[in-house]
Amino acid sequence: MKHYTAGEIKKMLRKDGWYLVRITGHYQYKHPIKIGTVSVPHHGDNKELGVKILCNIFRQAGWE
Repeated sequence: MKHYTAGEIKKMLRKDGWYLVRITGHYQYKHPIKIGTVSVPHHGDNKELGVKILCNIFRQAGWE
């Protein structure tokens, strides 16, 4: 799996129609059609996220 930063993931989510609903340590995104929320940990936009975290984000966003 390719490595992504938090900033890249947030940009990909916005491009797919997800919008920011709250920031409580993690950035929480909702989609107008898809069910659920996506949590993106924020430890700086330029830090790469771990593989397990990326897998969880992709699963939550329905990108698998």
